[in-house]
This record gives sequence, C-alpha cells and structure tokens, in this order.
Amino acid sequence: MADGPVSKAQKASARPECAIGAAAARIAEALAKKNVLAIISSDYRARDIHTALLGAAPKAQAIFFPPSDALPGDTQPPTAANIGARLAALRRARQLTKARVRVACITTAEAASEMLPSPTIFDGPLTRFSVGGGLELDAFRAAVNGIGYFEDDRVDEPAEFAMRGKVIDIFPADATRPVRIELADGAIKRIREFDSVSQRGLRDLPFIDLGSAAWPVLLGKSSILFDYFPDAVVALDPGAAAERARFLSLAADATHGAKKKTIVPNTNLVSQPSWDAAMRKRAVVDLAAAEGERIVRFSATVDPVRSMNAEIATAMAEKARVVVAGSEHDLRFIKKRLGKKFAGGARPIGSWSEADGGWLNRVKLLEMQIEQGWREPHRLVVSASDVLGSNAGLAAASRDTGEHLLEIGDVCVGDVVIHEDHGIAVIAGLSRPAGSSVVVEAIELEYAGGARRLVPVEEADRIWKYGADRTAVTLDGLDGVSWRKRRLIIDRAMTETAADLTRLAKENAKRRAVKIEPDPAAYSDFVTGFPFTETPDQSRAIAAVREDLASGRPMDRLVIGDVGYGKTEVAMRAAALVALAGRQVVIAAPTTVLVRQHFEMFKQRFERTGLKVASLSRLSDASERKRVKAGLADGSISVVIGTGAVASENVEYSKLALVIIDEEQRFGATDKAKLRDLSDKGHLLSLTATPIPRTLQNALLGLKQMSVIATPPARRQPIRTLAGVFDETQVRTALLREKDRGGQSFVVVPRIQDLASLAAT
Repeated sequence: MADGPVSKAQKASARPECAIGAAAARIAEALAKKNVLAIISSDYRARDIHTALLGAAPKAQAIFFPPSDALPGDTQPPTAANIGARLAALRRARQLTKARVRVACITTAEAASEMLPSPTIFDGPLTRFSVGGGLELDAFRAAVNGIGYFEDDRVDEPAEFAMRGKVIDIFPADATRPVRIELADGAIKRIREFDSVSQRGLRDLPFIDLGSAAWPVLLGKSSILFDYFPDAVVALDPGAAAERARFLSLAADATHGAKKKTIVPNTNLVSQPSWDAAMRKRAVVDLAAAEGERIVRFSATVDPVRSMNAEIATAMAEKARVVVAGSEHDLRFIKKRLGKKFAGGARPIGSWSEADGGWLNRVKLLEMQIEQGWREPHRLVVSASDVLGSNAGLAAASRDTGEHLLEIGDVCVGDVVIHEDHGIAVIAGLSRPAGSSVVVEAIELEYAGGARRLVPVEEADRIWKYGADRTAVTLDGLDGVSWRKRRLIIDRAMTETAADLTRLAKENAKRRAVKIEPDPAAYSDFVTGFPFTETPDQSRAIAAVREDLASGRPMDRLVIGDVGYGKTEVAMRAAALVALAGRQVVIAAPTTVLVRQHFEMFKQRFERTGLKVASLSRLSDASERKRVKAGLADGSISVVIGTGAVASENVEYSKLALVIIDEEQRFGATDKAKLRDLSDKGHLLSLTATPIPRTLQNALLGLKQMSVIATPPARRQPIRTLAGVFDETQVRTALLREKDRGGQSFVVVPRIQDLASLAAT
C-alpha cells in the first residue's frame, strides 16, 4: 500500500486469515446489505470460499473470477479455458450489476491487479445457435474462428471444434462439456452435450451461446475489476496485500527481461495509485481471524463423534449458536450421531442468515461445503467432512463400472475393423443400396482385392475397431475362407488361454494375505492432511483399496488415471493404512527424479504420524544406503521409496505387506516379478496412466482388480506447453510463480554443470 496513514486493511494484514467457512459467512452477511468484491490471498483459498458461499447464500449470485494462467509478460496467451472462464465471469458481473441484482465476486489479489476491458463491451449478445435455426458451414467456421476457436480432428479441450459432414462438435470456451450440433437440410436439428472421453450424448439443449476464447485487445481507456462493482464493499484477506506485492514484483522481474525478446513488459497492471484510490472509496470487510477464533478439528481425536458432541454441549452451555455444515448426505449421517439431547431438536436451515435465529439449544444443519469448522465466542460451526473423515461424500461416489474405459469412440473412413462373420476389412464409407425404395444407408467394407460388402447399419454392433494401421494387416477375402482359418487359430488359442486363466484364478483364490486394520483415529488424522476434496473416482478407488487390504486376500489392484488426476493420493492412503497397521510399504518408481518427488511428498504427509519414510536409489550415498537397509531389516523404517534398488537381493524387510509400483508401464516384466516376489503374503498396487496391453487385459479379465480415475480434480491446473530458446528470466519467472502458488517444480538440464548457471539466476 502507499505511504501514509495506516488503513484497516494494513492493520488486518498482521493478523491471520479466518477459516474458509468463516470468510464465506462474513461475505454472506455483507451481501445482505450491498454487493461484495472479495479479494482473497490465493487461488485455492478463493475457490474454497466461493464453494462455501454457494451454500451460505444459495439464493444470491456468486461469481468466481480466476487469475490469468499465463506468466506475467508472457508472449503466449492464457489457455482458452482460462480466457473463457474469465470473460464469462466479467460478462455475468456486468449483466447482474446492470440489472441491479445483488452479487458477490470472489477473486484473488493477482486477478484484481490486472487491467480489464471496459464493462460496456459485454453489453452485446453472444454468438448463439438454436435448434431450428439455419446454419451455413462456411459462415459457422468463419464466426467461431473470429472468436478464437480452432479446428481439430477430435474435440476434447475448450475452444476446439470439428466439422464432419452434418455433425459439428464444439467445446464452448466457458463451458465444462462439449456439445454436438446435428444438421439436416441446412438447419440445426439437434443440440446436445456429450462426454469428451466416452463420446456419449448427454442432455439436449435448446441453444448454445459461444463465449469468446480470445482476450479483447485493451484499446483506449481500460478498466479495473473495481469498475465492474461500483457500489460494492471490499472483503479483504489479510494476506491479499502481500500477494499483490509479490505478483507486482514478479511482473517487474519479467519486465527487466524484455531485452531477451521472450518476455515483454507487462503494462496491463493496476498501478498503486489507482489501487489505493479504489480502496479509499470502499468500505472494507475484514477477513482476518476474529479475537478468540480457532479452528475446530475432530478427526484427529480417537472418537470424532464423541468429541463433536462434547464440543456442542460445551458451546450450548455457554449459550453459543451451533451449526453443522456439510453435504446433504453427510448431514443425514451426522444427525443420526448427534447426542439424544441434540438430535431431536436438530433442524435444517436454508442459508447462513438463519444461523443466529431460533432457539439457542437447537443444532442447525446447513448444506455448506467446508473442510474445517471453527469456534468463536458466540458460535460453533462443525464441518461434517471433518467428523466423518474418509467416509465423507462417499454416497456421491457410485460404484465404478469401468464402462467408460472400454469406449473406443466413433470409427472413421479408412479405419481397419473386424466384422464378426466376415473378418478383417477397411471402412470405405456409407453407401445407399441400389434400387432401395426407402432412404437407408449401409456401411461399406472393403476386403482383399478391392471387393466390397454392404453391412446394414443395424448390424453395426458386429463391427469392432482393429488396433492396427492398414499397412500392418492382411485383409480377409470376401469368400470368407481366410477368416474361417483365422477363427480356428483364434478359437484354439482362446481355449488354451481360458485354461491358463482358470488355473491362475484358482491359485489366486487359495492365497491369503495379512489383514490390514489400522487405528481408525490415526488414519482419519492422516486423511485430514490432504488439502483437497477427493473426486468421486478417487473416493471409489480409495474405498476399494481399503476393502482389499482388510479382506484377508492378496490385493492386486491396477489404478488407471491421467497425469494429475490423483493416483498418488490413492497410493498414499494405501501406504498409510498399511504403515499405521504396523507393517512396511515399498514404493517403486522408474526414475530417481520421481523417487525424489515422492519422497518429499510422503515425508511431509507422514510427518504427523511419527512413522519413518526413507528413499533408496543410486543417488543415495553409501552411508545412507547402509542406514536405510538396516532400518528396513529391523522394522524401524515403515515406508521406503526407491527405484529397482528396493528389490535387490541385499535388501531385507522385517514385515513388508504392500508393494506399490508407480508408472507400472515403465517397468519390465523381470523387474515387476522381483517387486511382486518381495513378499509372498503381501499386497500389490500398480499405478499407470497408459497401461500396457497385458496388464490391461489381466485387469479386464478379472485377474487384477481395477479402478479408473477418469474425473480430473476441480483444481487441476491446465497444462501449458511452450517451446522456445532457453531464457533464464523466463524460467525464473515461471519457477517463482509456481513457488508462490504452493506448487512443485523440476528443471531438467542437458548437463549437470548447467545447474550452477541456472541457480545463479
């Protein structure tokens, strides 16, 4: 802030931030009187407050305005998804304020520090396409190209579109799912959402509005975020001022690198005088922790439910209001476990505004998503997810059928396929049989020698896509002789395989393993160290692993999920269950870099448990290897993370019960056999983003259990790939920004000597 009298915001900056739920509650209270612009210290905290506010004030309009995901001064634009979300938030803010609707905008200090287009540019309509309306293909392509969309073969990212005859797939930049537009006679026949992974159609839509994927050029007089909410009070986090200062410093560093030509000066930042002038005109809601406010955690206790009831009894004795916040399912669960004195009087409330009403001795139940509760002088707020621990939200995680894994998408002209009755062919296209009196199409298949066969579309379920290119296969003849010979060979091989699989299944059924049953309180305390909310797929995978470990049968589970989808947390929960039960865990990774990354993460998470975590790889010196081997032999080390060295003959384990193989596809069959044989009565958990065919086949046949994590976390950062000449300033800017947001970074250099040069920058 500028020099001068100490403001309320500056005084608050010396105090800690209040709890997520408390911040949402204060914003909801302020929102009852005026619009609110909440400037939060970090992106993650802002998203959590926005989610909590949706429950605290469900009838109010709450907007989340994210920061740009481009580096300060970066020549590369932000991702289309980021641009779409930001422009959609600004458009919605403009429309609501013009309509004089009460609105709260949750943003970060970084996002509020950037210059923005004038609010008036959002007064015009969006590009809309409606069912029944006309659509000319060339005009459509020109229109969407003009707002930043680009054409691709397959649509699975925002701002992509694909045109295939009478079907157009497009992913609106401000949407969460792509849509499919079906045409007939130059008009739109149908619009529906579809899943980009399985390609399955979802709900039908009457129209779509395409938000822009291109950030407007700031010409003439630009605006700041305060201009979008002219009469709003400012809810300010104590750490927001420091976060803004860090962001401006980072931008200044980038400006100094302008001479490198890969970084350009960023002049689109709100100057300090403009910021101070805007703040002086606003009333400020302090989001610092109130006097006497403290976080309440029950999951760390031996009996969370009993601790909750004891805290509620104490609060009511002090005439404090009591609110339990959580999902609808979790609130039902909690209500059944309230003490008899409280359960009968527990009543649901619709919003935070009702928290201070009604009888003092009644517990209020509010659908509001918070991870931690808090206690202040006249109020106790209990987080249902804190009390329930790992069981919270499991109702939303329905059983995983794995069907989406088997989806292969649409077959295209030129694809190699197998027809159940006629063998291997190539799709030549769609054809209408000659002399047909009705409008009917058939799939035209090309066989050896250019021979063609027409297959009615009703028999499309007899056709499967073949996993090979046209040049790598020999097509069958139209007479079926070669296909019958293939079928005989295939049938014989299937019979032999079935016998082997039956034998393996019988052997697996006879095997037994140690039951893993850790102390529930200790495990719940470990779970609270996970700073995010599990996705439904993650919850299913964790529950399945926990059930496997407690079954008394050897676990052999494969967890499949894309990078960043949360496989490591599943492995960490499995390791915690085993280690807290007094057994040892091995985590094998293919590279020393990954070993180091896992070691730091596991060590941080296991620190509160008192269990020892060690690493073992070629980077470990002789004394370190000796110490780790001794600890594994005597059982003092509970978790070891390493490369193939963990399966060496000179490494002995005292009570090994679980082996976890990360990036399973990068280990050879021999290495995996050694890891599997570490413990005859142990459990095995494999993680992969791209399973090899043999592993996937075993999982699909039931020789391995399988969990698929197909849902990305809500907070997953979009991946931006930039290629260019190495520039120290650009690398430094990227590393500092990642550090500021609490992320991790790895730098790969061609020679070890380059590290000294990089560190000097």
